[in-house]
This record gives sequence, structure tokens and C-alpha cells, in this order.
Amino acid sequence: TTSGINVWYLSTALFHRSAWGRKLIVVLLCDLESSGPESSMAITIKTKEEIETLREGGKLLSLVLARVAAAVAPGVSTFELDALAERLIVESGGTPSFKGYRMADIRTPYPATLCVSINDEVVHATPRKDKILHEGDVVSLDVGIWWKKLCTDMAITVGVGKVSGEVERMMAATKE
Repeated sequence: TTSGINVWYLSTALFHRSAWGRKLIVVLLCDLESSGPESSMAITIKTKEEIETLREGGKLLSLVLARVAAAVAPGVSTFELDALAERLIVESGGTPSFKGYRMADIRTPYPATLCVSINDEVVHATPRKDKILHEGDVVSLDVGIWWKKLCTDMAITVGVGKVSGEVERMMAATKE
């Protein structure tokens, strides 16, 4: 299509599907200069160079998310997962896009790199030291990166240790 978001989503999603064997949800695309509470978050048609930059950022972020997902295990805190994600993003040369994010009507900026929701928690839960993962939990990991003034965001849901057959079927169905 002629929409920048569709061109970017398709090119990034194809990379992630082939490199990782999974579909990832891409939910945010904006220019650094146009972000913030006073912006409309308008989506613009991207140039070939910008699309390549988004691919680069998506590749880096997919590696970060794969490492964080691999660290999901019983006994791990969501705070530990957040620290890992931040370290990996910074080491890659990127900037966490969620940390410090401010919404117009909320005074306190988002304090973390990841959003980590466990089981039936509402999406975008804040990581904490006392939020410990347990065998059978279902965890949603959502993370974003600023890469060369463009933002890529993706999420994945993983099981903690051995999960029930019902959970396995649900996760398999949502991957398709």
C-alpha cells in the first residue's frame, strides 16, 4: 500500500517471522521530532532510507526481545527482565523508548524499559522487584527502541516453565 505504516510493518514483520519464526506485534511508529504530549503522533510515509533504519532497529529489538524472552523463568522478577532489556538496548547503541515516556495528562513518566504483564494483568504493567514469575504463568513482554531517531516497538507472549495444555493451545492460536 502507499501508507508508510503498512510498508514498514510488512517489511519488519517479514524479517521477524523469518528470523525468529514468530509473528511480533508492531504497535508504534513515530519520528523522534514529532513525539511528545503536544504531538499528534501522525504517521508519515517513510523514505527508503527510513524504512532501512526501521529494519535495523527492528533487527536489534528482535534480538533484545529474544534474549529477554529466553530469560523468562520461575523465580525471575519482572524487574530483572527490565534491567536486562535496558542493558541490551543501550549496549546495542539504541535508547529505550518507553523509559521516561510522558503522556499529556500524567505527571510521572513511565519508569521502565519494558512493560511486563503476567497472566490476566492489564497490558503495560510496570516491572517491579516483588513481581516474581511462577511456573505456569503467561507473560507479555512489550519493548521499544529509538534507533537513529525512529522508533520500533514489539511484543511477545511467553509461558513460564511448563504451562497447561489450554495455555499452550491459546498461545499457538494467537501466533497464527
